[in-house]
Order: sequence, then C-alpha cells, then structure tokens
Amino acid sequence: MSVNVFEIWPPAACLSTQMYFSELRESQGILSIFLKFSDKPDSTLKIDFKGFLGYKVFQEGSRLKFLGEHQFFGLINVSVSSIFLEWFLQESEGLFYDWNLKHFMVCNADSIIDVITVEPPDISWV
Repeated sequence: MSVNVFEIWPPAACLSTQMYFSELRESQGILSIFLKFSDKPDSTLKIDFKGFLGYKVFQEGSRLKFLGEHQFFGLINVSVSSIFLEWFLQESEGLFYDWNLKHFMVCNADSIIDVITVEPPDISWV
C-alpha cells in the first residue's frame, strides 16, 4: 500500500492557506478552482488544471485523520506517491501507469481538493 508523500509545490510556496473555497468549475477539459480571502472579496486566486483525470472535494473537517497524520501543507501540494493516486491506477487497471501522473492537493482554510493530472496547474489572480 502506498503512503501519502507530499511536498509543497514550489511555484505556490508563498501563497497563504488562509483563503476560502469560493467556486469550482469544470469546462472544456479544464478544472478551475477559485479561492478568496474573507477580508479581500475583490481578490480571487484562480487555479486551472488542464488535462485532469479526476478530482475530489471535501470539507476540511471530513479529513481530520489525514490532517492529523500530516502536520504541514502549503496551499498547493504535489505527490507522485499517494493513496488516491494508487487507487486511481488500480481502478483504471494501469491504463495511465506510464503517464507520469501527479496528485495535486489544494489545502485552504475550509476544504481540501485533490486533483490527479498530468500537467501542473496554472495560477493567476483574477
């Protein structure tokens, strides 16, 4: 069985985890996640995942065991060895085994969003 081995994704290392989940859109093969600061409603961070293969969204309180086992995270974290990635490869019967998949995890103030993708996300302020 795999273990969850995450590291903070370097391009997002300076971004705060204190933003709140605002919106999620899936359109034309792009998964867009929107996060906001509660005290800056006009400032929105947009995270676009192109070529994603799957995702899941949970309220932070429903991942207490996971959070207790892993002490620190950045806003965007990445893994090539996670339980979610292993599950995905098993469910697809290895179809994507050679695709160099990554598990990105967006940890913000009120939710955890897991995304399996080939490409890293694009981030921008909108």
